[in-house]
Amino acid sequence: MNRKWVVVAAAAGAFIMGTVSVTLSVAQEKKKESKLHRIMEKVNRNNSVIQKGTRNAVFYKKAERDIAKSAKEMVKLAKEAKPLGKDSLEKAKVANPQKVWDDYSDAFIKSAEELEQLLSKVGAPYDKVKPAFGAVKKSCADCHKDFRVEDEF
Repeated sequence: MNRKWVVVAAAAGAFIMGTVSVTLSVAQEKKKESKLHRIMEKVNRNNSVIQKGTRNAVFYKKAERDIAKSAKEMVKLAKEAKPLGKDSLEKAKVANPQKVWDDYSDAFIKSAEELEQLLSKVGAPYDKVKPAFGAVKKSCADCHKDFRVEDEF
């Protein structure tokens, strides 16, 4: 009878130790994330809102305010990210990475500002918003091909 309770206690202890271990490893992983990484995560969330809202004219009409809010946030994040590129320069796949980073950052800021300016007017036409968002996505993709470093496992 006592063996059953010992086994239950041992199983509960192992479960608790595993949970604590996972929690600590997640916390350590968050500490390793750079400020640039955290900003890019926010950019990704705002990008998703705009992406979903610009699928077609019906989605756009429903989500116009959310899209405008996300575009405004992307401009702010783009400006915050520019000086933080130093973290990524050593792993860049290009020559003269500082100049390339600055060029990509400027393109991102410019395209995000154009999208924000277009969306600042209520009732901005969908057929102009969609290509403006395409320019923002292109600026992101161009930069990521040279600077986004995936973790190797």
